[in-house]
Amino acid sequence: MRLSAALLLLSSALSVLARPSLLALSPQERAELDSLPPSARAALANTLLVAREAELAGAPLSQREVQDVGAALLARANPSGSYDPDRVSCPTAAGANQPGGGVGFVRNASSQALGSGEAAYVQRHRAQSQSAWQSWLSANNSLDIAGGVQNYTSDLNRLPRVGLALSGGGYRAMIVGAGMLSGFDLRNGTAEARGTGGLLQLASHVAGLSGGSWAVGSLALSDWNTAQTLKDQVWDLERDLVVPEDGKLAYYTDIVTDVARKRTSGWPTGITDYWGRALSYHLVNDSYPNEGQGTTFSDIRNTSTFQAASMPFPIAIADEREPGQLLIYRNGSIFEFTPYEFGSWDPEIEAMLPIDILGTNLSNGTSQERGGDCYVGYENFGWVVGTSSTLFNALYAMLITSDSGESIITDVITAIAGAVSSDQNDVSVTPNPFRNYGTREIASQTNVTLVDGGLDGQNVPLWPLLQPARDLDVIFAFDASADTTNWPNGTSLHETSLRVQNSPQFSDVAFPVIPSPSTFVSRGLNTRPTFFGCDPNTNVTNAGRSQNGTVAPLIVYVASYPWSGLANTSTYKLSYTSAEAQVLLDNSVEVATQGGQALGNVSWATCLKCATLQRGFLRSNTAVPSACQTCFQQYCYDGVTNDTISTTGAYSPAVGTPQFVSSAGEERQAPPSTGGDGSNSQQPGASSSRTDAAAGLHMVQPLSLVLLALVGAALLL
Repeated sequence: MRLSAALLLLSSALSVLARPSLLALSPQERAELDSLPPSARAALANTLLVAREAELAGAPLSQREVQDVGAALLARANPSGSYDPDRVSCPTAAGANQPGGGVGFVRNASSQALGSGEAAYVQRHRAQSQSAWQSWLSANNSLDIAGGVQNYTSDLNRLPRVGLALSGGGYRAMIVGAGMLSGFDLRNGTAEARGTGGLLQLASHVAGLSGGSWAVGSLALSDWNTAQTLKDQVWDLERDLVVPEDGKLAYYTDIVTDVARKRTSGWPTGITDYWGRALSYHLVNDSYPNEGQGTTFSDIRNTSTFQAASMPFPIAIADEREPGQLLIYRNGSIFEFTPYEFGSWDPEIEAMLPIDILGTNLSNGTSQERGGDCYVGYENFGWVVGTSSTLFNALYAMLITSDSGESIITDVITAIAGAVSSDQNDVSVTPNPFRNYGTREIASQTNVTLVDGGLDGQNVPLWPLLQPARDLDVIFAFDASADTTNWPNGTSLHETSLRVQNSPQFSDVAFPVIPSPSTFVSRGLNTRPTFFGCDPNTNVTNAGRSQNGTVAPLIVYVASYPWSGLANTSTYKLSYTSAEAQVLLDNSVEVATQGGQALGNVSWATCLKCATLQRGFLRSNTAVPSACQTCFQQYCYDGVTNDTISTTGAYSPAVGTPQFVSSAGEERQAPPSTGGDGSNSQQPGASSSRTDAAAGLHMVQPLSLVLLALVGAALLL
């Protein structure tokens, strides 16, 4: 029996808004279906799901469209799919044996101790990087340290502890962030020649949110291919992220089918599921079947670089949106995904779960599933990075705070956003792994709802790296936010500073006081690397109070700037030609390496070494070398404020070397304006640090948009 004939039989059984049933078929027709090979039967079952999705969206497929969908499904290598989680026997519950103790599978994180998996990884990474630290710090004999560099490399416990943070901002942030890392990558010839190469391999942690999580996730999952290799061979940048020019039918068929299978298996689904599957098509390399259909975030553990602990430990983050909440506030809970765990350090949670069994119905850390089993696969790679870049509530925030006048378009979009939010469809939902664990409010919740990690205004993911458990010496904050004309202006760091200053519950975290975005622009702090917290005891919130006796890490702020080309493309830009992406990548390497230029006799590479050693100098009471004194004089924030420049005004630096560098550190002010916004992507002041999430209307799976548009229109009738 031909597939098209079988599809005709099945399409006759469909009815609007009703679950398809084979009961409408005659015994002979059912017998004919049974005679099909397994792949065809699986394709037919998924065709029913696709057709039902279309009917639920109010746009039922025609008979020809049903046939086309079936043909596309039949051509798939694995028509049955594996996006929905699988039930397995639970691993051994080891929460009680973890540092800090726990119950069942849940680890107590209140003691600010790392989980055993991450702790072992970090220790192995330090051991295998010990000789590399010696080589990198000794290169060119640029540091005259009392006792020599070996004072900081001969003992694992004295090695510098470095974290890297990649901001959100869609494809722009992904490419820029990867380019910044490339500027620290030993495999990059330019970085190696300029002395910055190698710091990427030496860093112990790297965190990303939203577009930054796409970079971190795809780099780690690809076994840390170079950024150039990802751009050339892995990232599918030229095909539109939402509406590809070719292969639309198979693309949407696969995505809709995967999500439908998950939902019909009883799992909560929403826009993030479609979004995450779409992201996988563009970020996951060919070594993972079916565009990452069954690939999980924990699969990073299976890569050779992870097993060798030769690269930084990857982290993605998302914000919690509590039940009934639409706007996300800076003091809300921040959740993190690592290859080992899911959870939050924040006082409202302070608990971690093995990420493998996320989605399992737990009560006080014990499985409530039939037979005491667990589910695996919920932490699908695309779902995780999609969760970190969830979209719709930022769109809602933009609409209700905009100054635009009333219009039918605004009304429709507002109605759509409100309808989606009221249905909790704009969040990423996971069964609450901490239900009935302890007495905190989250213990009473059935689900945990998560949204874009930048919706609290903290678009650079510093929070996981600031935790006393990780005890980092320095964090490099790479910022590709769209604060003003799609360039960063320090808003993200300022928001994290306010989070620590204004929220007593975070008194165990020390963080430097960060000036306003206006000061960033007027003092040119976003045109050059700026060090915050050079003295951990002065102008630092919670200095001396941080848990476990840790001190605030030095924050090295590195903002995107047009050294060699414009990199302020719009977050709404959903496709890039190879040449366009190369401009962003190359420019970001220039930013990270500071063009290989020096301030006087001291190179940027030397100042990077000083930044990694600065906290070590303080701990060991070692005299600061003269070269490092020069670096700190040039790059440490001097505390001077200037709030005379509007944060929403046009900021349009010219392409070229920043004034600070060309003047050998003398010019510390806003760059001359070229007029307009420096690009043709967006009007001045039209974007904010939340732009990555606010692109929702343009970046959502089209079938979902059909449903949303119908709901919005109905609400206006």
